[in-house]
Amino acid sequence: MTLISNFGRVRGFALAALAGAVLAGCGGGSSDSTAAGGGSVEMASGYFVPEVGAKANLSGAIFTSGVADCSVTNANSYASKDQVYLSGGPVQPGSAGLEPNSTFYVQVTDPSGAVLGTPSGTVTSDGNGKLQCRQLISVVENNGLPGFADSPNGVYKVWVSLSDKFKNSESKTDNFMIRTGTSTPDPAARITINKWYDANTNGQWDAGEELISGWKVDLEGFAFKFTAAVYDSLDSLGFGTFLAREYRPTSAAVWVSTNAYVAGTASPINISTNPDFLNSVPVTISSGSPTATVKFGNVCLGAGNGHTLGFWQNKNGKAAIENAADIYAGLGTLTLRDANGEDVNPTTHEELRAFLLGGSATNMAHMLSVQMATMWLNTRAGGVDRNGLVYAGPGAFTGVNDSGFITVEALINLANASLVSDSVTLSGHAQRAYQETLKDLLDNLNNNNQLYVQPTAAACGALTF
Repeated sequence: MTLISNFGRVRGFALAALAGAVLAGCGGGSSDSTAAGGGSVEMASGYFVPEVGAKANLSGAIFTSGVADCSVTNANSYASKDQVYLSGGPVQPGSAGLEPNSTFYVQVTDPSGAVLGTPSGTVTSDGNGKLQCRQLISVVENNGLPGFADSPNGVYKVWVSLSDKFKNSESKTDNFMIRTGTSTPDPAARITINKWYDANTNGQWDAGEELISGWKVDLEGFAFKFTAAVYDSLDSLGFGTFLAREYRPTSAAVWVSTNAYVAGTASPINISTNPDFLNSVPVTISSGSPTATVKFGNVCLGAGNGHTLGFWQNKNGKAAIENAADIYAGLGTLTLRDANGEDVNPTTHEELRAFLLGGSATNMAHMLSVQMATMWLNTRAGGVDRNGLVYAGPGAFTGVNDSGFITVEALINLANASLVSDSVTLSGHAQRAYQETLKDLLDNLNNNNQLYVQPTAAACGALTF
């Protein structure tokens, strides 16, 4: 994985949050962006999240109900599958209906679009575009039997479509949940969601790390809330497994997840790949353990005072070097390579200038040397904090932590060690791709791109969703 791809992914997620639409939640049957059985990606937790697709444009809405005449609209949590009834169309005078006098097909999927129940019958709309109320298990089947299979996290999505192909443009969806365990909500059942600024990016909430308020979070299938100190849901929960989610901000700052975990439970770093959510994690509550706390860790990325090699070769860079002590002696401790893999040891600004401007990627060790020297100058004669953390991406290379972060100084040391071992890395060399990954990251940092961890949540600006 090169830094270019990591950097593009971070920026791409932020842009997706600005331009993409939030997934349809329970109630209201808003248009959904995932085709049945369509593309999805698996998170570390084993749950799936949908890729972003085209918005549906069928008019009207659908909803589930817990009563046989569907007189109660937009219920979203049921004790069993046979309690779920389906209707749709206008629920009050003047509201939009579905296509009037039409036949609709019904299917049930999990939130990713994996099909759990296929059409066994149809539902029809009247002249006003209102669906007749039907028990859901009477119009879908699974392996020839009435009903639908279990969702991995207890959350389901019902689809109503003019076509049995369930195209987005011809479909409406609504999410609902089947509770497990107790058949009615329990007043003791509570899930708390904390969000904290993980300044050291270690994926754990450490003493002194601040809580973040004003962040949009939810339990999938329930209404979203904004964090204060905590998020509590006390009136809608039965015992079972829920998916806690943190939304991706639309604000300008680039936010990155460092972990999501259930407090008190050892868990691997869990980072979502869904562009609408920074992260999500399953959490289970039961009669023996009726409360749980979910913790989401985040940092935001921004500028870090990097200067390009062009700065260090010009008069401004020269002046900064002259105002710092022992720069050329320090450069002499680095392993710098030229186009032929020979050692370079600049002792004057003219020699340094020629080295910086002469960099070539034909021998990747040569270009890595130039970018490494540039970053070293940024930390010794410029304003970059050598102990500051920067983002490379999880698994980018050995040396980043589980959340994908590394200090600037550690990055310089990795680059230097690689140049000691491999001085000539032409096309086809086994270490060329690794050196290119380090070079790309250093290049982005030298260009002051938004890859530097900011010290506090306040430094990231106001949150918008």
